[in-house]
Amino acid sequence: MNWQSLTKAIQFIESNLTNEITLDNVANHVYASGAYYQRVFSLTTGITIGDYIRNRRLSLAGQDLLQSKNRIT
Repeated sequence: MNWQSLTKAIQFIESNLTNEITLDNVANHVYASGAYYQRVFSLTTGITIGDYIRNRRLSLAGQDLLQSKNRIT
């Protein structure tokens, strides 16, 4: 795997954050098998693809809360 495929995978994830994303979706986008790409992504970034997606979605939710006037009760 090279940095271009990692960048391509992250761009795919970022552009589909509000949609359902699976490991196979990401792996297929960079022309790799799911198990192989999960291992390489994890070794390269230090987190799994699922954790990356979850953290980004939580970040977006936090931004939405900060920018809105709605209250959490």
